[in-house]
Amino acid sequence: MAEIKPPSTSHHRLILASLLLCLILGLGVLRATLLPTSLTVRGSFLLTSSPPALSPESTDAVNLPASTSIPVLSTTVAPSGVVVLALSDGPFIHLFAYHPYSLPLTRLTDNPWDDIHPALSPDGQKLAFVSRRNGFWNIYVLSLTDGKLTQITDTPEYDGHPTWSPDGQWLAYESLINGNLDILVKSALDPSQPPIRLTDDPGLDLSPQWSPQGREILFTSTRSGQTDVWLARLDLTDDRFVNLSQSPDCDEHDPVWSPDGRYVAWGGCSANENAILVWDGFNPEKKPQHLMSGESPLWSPQGDNILGILSTPNQYLLVGYDIHRGTLWLPPQPLPGKVHGYTWGSERAFEAIQPYLLPGPSQFIPPQTPVASQSPGNRLVPLDDVTAPYPYLLAEVLPAFTLLRQETARQVGWDVLGSLESAYMPISEPTNAGHVDDWLLTGRAFSLNPLLLQAQWIVLTREDSYEGTFWRLWVRTRYQDGSQGVPLTSPIWNMDARFKGDPKAYEQGGAPEPPPYGYWVDFTELAQRWGWERLPALPTWRSYYPAARFNQFVWRNGLDWEEAIAQIYPVEAINPPTPLPTWTVTPSPTPTPRSYTSPSPTTTEVVSSPVSPRPTLTPPSQMRGP
Repeated sequence: MAEIKPPSTSHHRLILASLLLCLILGLGVLRATLLPTSLTVRGSFLLTSSPPALSPESTDAVNLPASTSIPVLSTTVAPSGVVVLALSDGPFIHLFAYHPYSLPLTRLTDNPWDDIHPALSPDGQKLAFVSRRNGFWNIYVLSLTDGKLTQITDTPEYDGHPTWSPDGQWLAYESLINGNLDILVKSALDPSQPPIRLTDDPGLDLSPQWSPQGREILFTSTRSGQTDVWLARLDLTDDRFVNLSQSPDCDEHDPVWSPDGRYVAWGGCSANENAILVWDGFNPEKKPQHLMSGESPLWSPQGDNILGILSTPNQYLLVGYDIHRGTLWLPPQPLPGKVHGYTWGSERAFEAIQPYLLPGPSQFIPPQTPVASQSPGNRLVPLDDVTAPYPYLLAEVLPAFTLLRQETARQVGWDVLGSLESAYMPISEPTNAGHVDDWLLTGRAFSLNPLLLQAQWIVLTREDSYEGTFWRLWVRTRYQDGSQGVPLTSPIWNMDARFKGDPKAYEQGGAPEPPPYGYWVDFTELAQRWGWERLPALPTWRSYYPAARFNQFVWRNGLDWEEAIAQIYPVEAINPPTPLPTWTVTPSPTPTPRSYTSPSPTTTEVVSSPVSPRPTLTPPSQMRGP
């Protein structure tokens, strides 16, 4: 029997090389089969069409069509699934479905009420959301398989931000209890069961996110004195709550888990800008990584991509980031309104949601006024029933003002724009802030009554950007029963703190304070729906109160200040010509000889002038008119 010898080393190397070559060829064939034909190189992106012209500056956002064109992108890795967003849409907030590769922005709801905070279930077959269809904020669940709608909560108090347990049997959510936000847990299968209270702290607890493993819940809290990301460990009773972010100089919010439960992304700040940070649960002592600019992160179902919201002072954009390649896979796309929550479901969710896509344009027609068709042009027209020193605006601007006034009164329950500090201001009047390009001169701006701030019927939140310091203005609702507005969760800015003897508050022009209790309406966001923009504070706002310009809003319609002021004033009135000075040559003095003696003065006789007669008064009865 012949002896069996082991193969030689060279033979081993030949076999390994052959296997490696086959593996490479197989991967190449698979890559060519799965990936699209038009690929970009090295993770960059290619637009197959130009971005849509969607922006809050345009009043066309009121009549946004049901399907809005969004560019279809081509990259080496294509995230799947479907994104459901709650977007401001005219007077209300509606749900939209979207995918950057296969589905343009398409309406899911089109009703005369608000629908916010969507959350797809882990299996993609149910959609939880918050709705005001019965007059109060409550949580509903829509079964995408049969269209059955179930009301989960039924209270007059605000309920929001639902999140699913991994098994789809429970919902955690934020709720306003005795004037404070806390987190509750309730059965999604049997809404008749009472909720379980997870948090009970004097600080605000909000925006819960259930972990993929099911034993932990992330949330945002102010219990430490600032806004941080916290973790609730459901298996523990002692030391249940842990502060994850602990950044003393920054507010963190909106935490979300990666699908595998390893990473946590949240909105924070880096280099004085809003940023999305990622924390690695396998390396808890490692500092969170700065991923990209933006806020409100959202993981893809595969966990390799993140969506974020970019907020400019007067616009909102959607942006996507590739985790593995470190590049943008979705360039900033302008959105037609503010995002009030969004969720990203799997391919099963994409298939289940198809029957709910609305095929036609919106059936809801926002209120209109006859002024829009009767008063075109750039002439000044009076504001009906508005108290102001000069209650006028351009005829072109009046419809946008009327719509904003009507909608604000509906949402807050009182006429906020009925009494103004100023609307149009003649060029002969001095400006409050002492600057030339005052938009009040153009007839395209108005400023709210600042006494409302003193009475705390409006409050401010400070927002700093590369363009300067801006203010978000919140209006207190008339009815504080939950039927109007939402709870305020951001710290407010107290302008009057500068006058209370605190040197630090004086130098920084005020001081932050915890948000007040009650229900509030975001007037700044509401104004943006009809094209009204806020202005940045002037550099002197910390020492000069009117320079803050927190109460001033402008309807530009694409014009700069020079173009706007030229519509009602000639150039000579804005920049009057300055005459050139005439130089007079003074002759040189003639030297006086030293031997010259000045003659003695000659006495001049003074002649007294006759005494002027006293004026004669004419009785009014004898005066003639013009």
